[in-house]
Amino acid sequence: MTHATKVPGKSAWVLITAIGVVFVATGMWLVIAPWAPPYGGKAGFVFHLAYFAVGQYGPAMVFALLGLFVLFWGLKQLRS
Repeated sequence: MTHATKVPGKSAWVLITAIGVVFVATGMWLVIAPWAPPYGGKAGFVFHLAYFAVGQYGPAMVFALLGLFVLFWGLKQLRS
């Protein structure tokens, strides 16, 4: 007996694409009003690394790159 893998529907890819747009928008907002350390929480470690590597726009870069990746991934899946 074989089980078919459930493939995400179109609405799931629309949601993933929307999340990508939100991440890109957050990244652009952080370019206008950058965060300053200290960063809290578990994600703070990533933001500290980005801050030390890039400077004050490091967290914006993290949000924008992650958002672009998710956005293009979602759009690619919507076209197929």
